[in-house]
Amino acid sequence: MGANTTILALSKEGATSDLIQGAGIGAVFAPSDIEGLTKYIYHVYQNGNTALHDTVSAVLKTYDRKKIVQELSKELHKICQHEG
Repeated sequence: MGANTTILALSKEGATSDLIQGAGIGAVFAPSDIEGLTKYIYHVYQNGNTALHDTVSAVLKTYDRKKIVQELSKELHKICQHEG
């Protein structure tokens, strides 16, 4: 994700495939799905993957340290207001 590239994974169902598919940052294929993998690679080659790069950028913004600290600060401020 941090490299801002499409992730292409050969994996069984589980945490890896859930993360990649849930974030929309790539594609996951069963190790035996040669046909699906071939079609996906051909599709990306023919059509490019600029939309996927936009998705990766959006996902990375979610984990930006500055954004996380700002959100934490807002939540702490709310807590302090309730206690004061």
